Amino acid sequence: MFYTEIGNGCEMIDGFYLKGLEELEFDENKVKEEFKFTKYWIWEDDEVNDLLDKVGSGNIELIDIGDSQSWNIIITGEERSQMWFFTDVGIQPCAPKRSFISWFEYWLEGSDNYFGEFEL
Repeated sequence: MFYTEIGNGCEMIDGFYLKGLEELEFDENKVKEEFKFTKYWIWEDDEVNDLLDKVGSGNIELIDIGDSQSWNIIITGEERSQMWFFTDVGIQPCAPKRSFISWFEYWLEGSDNYFGEFEL
């Protein structure tokens, strides 16, 4: 609804860009698969396993920060509608959890501590 009724992309966090609808790229089959994760996972700390193949399932990258970092919206599974931070070594939800709109409003307020309640 945000994309079709409010805005189609914008300049965001530290000059990064929220992609417009026409810029979103995803595998049509993987995006339909269930996002299996409900808590952070740092695979750099684990032996690589078949779960790593599932990281790309059920989510769409909205902001490419560069250096293998992005903000993705989860579109399937238990975390549906939540924003997660993806890197080349792990994934993490916001803490507290934030839907896209909550995440966007938080940014509009000038806040940037998306992991303030995170505990190991």
